[in-house]
Amino acid sequence: YLGIMEGCAFAGAYLIPTATTARWFDKNRGLALSIVMSAIGIAYIIGPLLMVRLMEAYGWRGTFLIFGAGIAMLGILPALVLRNPAEASVRREADSAACQTRSGSQGPGTLKPLITLKSAVATSTVWLLIIISLTQSFAQMMFVLHFVPMKVREGIELAAAASAMSSYGVGLLVGRIVSGPLSDRIGTVVVLVGTLILSSLGLIIVVGTEDLPLLHAATFIF
Repeated sequence: YLGIMEGCAFAGAYLIPTATTARWFDKNRGLALSIVMSAIGIAYIIGPLLMVRLMEAYGWRGTFLIFGAGIAMLGILPALVLRNPAEASVRREADSAACQTRSGSQGPGTLKPLITLKSAVATSTVWLLIIISLTQSFAQMMFVLHFVPMKVREGIELAAAASAMSSYGVGLLVGRIVSGPLSDRIGTVVVLVGTLILSSLGLIIVVGTEDLPLLHAATFIF
């Protein structure tokens, strides 16, 4: 049950902010999205160290309750006032007009979208993006869930492993902020390939080292 609930919550927490941000910005959209999503990096910087302290003081049950209360206060309340820009309705009307032009009819009920779900699924680009997202998410979730326990079993202290996990948050924060403007300037494909190469290199180093400074560097790269 916990996995299902967490998966559903994470899906909404990631998709809705990015979709809303994209509606607010026409120019420098990559930069805007990177700023919004950099909050994930900040959470990974603070979260592991804070979690270690809270678990030592209140145990894992108390820590879960504290984090749940934090989500309720800092997440739900801002979400209640989240709004789309007024221009979004104008864009929808423009899209509808474009659809009518394509369909060759101005009558209601005959609008054809510029791209349908069926036509999108039939393109190789969508499936390539799905494969990239799947493999990247698999590696990321594996790392997040197992990094600290794995390094503790290898003899690294819990606090040291948590601090290395925080370096992952720093890298995530920097990567989010840098990749957005870069994608606006040099294109998304180049940035995507470069980040995937760095992630692969970082994960290889993480698996093969127990040296703490190198571990910090590897988690930052990943």
